Amino acid sequence: MVKYYFYIVRSIGFIICILCSAGLKAQTRFQITTFAKTCDPAAVYLSVQQRMPQDSIWVEWSTGEKNTFQVNGIKPGLHLVGISHIWYAGTKRMVKDTIMVFEIKNAGCDIIVPSFFSPNGDGINDVLEIQNIEYFPEFRMDVYNQNGNRVLHQEQNYVPWNGTWLDLDLPVGDYVMVFFKSKRNLNDAKSYAFKILK
Repeated sequence: MVKYYFYIVRSIGFIICILCSAGLKAQTRFQITTFAKTCDPAAVYLSVQQRMPQDSIWVEWSTGEKNTFQVNGIKPGLHLVGISHIWYAGTKRMVKDTIMVFEIKNAGCDIIVPSFFSPNGDGINDVLEIQNIEYFPEFRMDVYNQNGNRVLHQEQNYVPWNGTWLDLDLPVGDYVMVFFKSKRNLNDAKSYAFKILK
């Protein structure tokens, strides 16, 4: 499944921190990668580069999670992550704090309808399997043939369709599905064309 990703929207403090004062080493680099909310839960990852093995990294997310480099199921919108990089210069404890702002986008969630199925009893593509339909518990769908006759109607409980109407096998040809994410909102519909093959 395709995941959409977006990089840092804006930052407060340093994203790539390099301290130039005498006696201090170059700092670790941090990068945020976010994955939009689709049918999959949204996620955000913090990657750390140029970290020395003896360094400590403390992380706190605005969602409440602490000391983890990955947060799943995060809601769309702007969020913060606070990072403390701790290292030692000789016996002196050094701390550099960074705050990064990132955005989770809502890319929506859609069903995936195959371009064809072939109800011929060979055990391969015998039924119309619709992906992601489980995310729409109040769906409504109607399938129409080339003459505009409705040959299938389902609501809420999807049963993979075997290409029959009134207990008769439908002919090879083009069909159109009209899908409503919620039967309570019939103004929000999408259509999907597919073929029945044999």
